[in-house]
Amino acid sequence: MDSVTASLELLVIAYPLVFVVMALFAGLTWGLTKLFPAKE
Repeated sequence: MDSVTASLELLVIAYPLVFVVMALFAGLTWGLTKLFPAKE
């Protein structure tokens, strides 16, 4: 297995993972602001 296919497989695995993590953080912050509305 050469480095090109290795990096491609890594990209295929890591790319959707980035979106999953971003969606998770977005949902977490949204849920926290819904639970605890900002006082200021």
